[in-house]
Amino acid sequence: MASKLGLRFFLAFFTLLLTFSTAHAQYRASIQGVVTDPDGSAVSGAKVTLRNEETNQSQTATTNDEGIFNFNSLPPVISL
Repeated sequence: MASKLGLRFFLAFFTLLLTFSTAHAQYRASIQGVVTDPDGSAVSGAKVTLRNEETNQSQTATTNDEGIFNFNSLPPVISL
């Protein structure tokens, strides 16, 4: 009986551990965009700045040859 209880506890703990690690990974975001000129041509080498208005922290990215920029692994912003 004690071994069954121990096994159930272990399985419940392991399940919770997997659930929490998966849930934590879901709270990340990314932003991707394209910089173009008025004619619609891609602008390479443009600097793009992303600023969090609540914390005033900023990140910069540079567009590639196709004008694409990426901001990855962004933390969630909670507004109440």
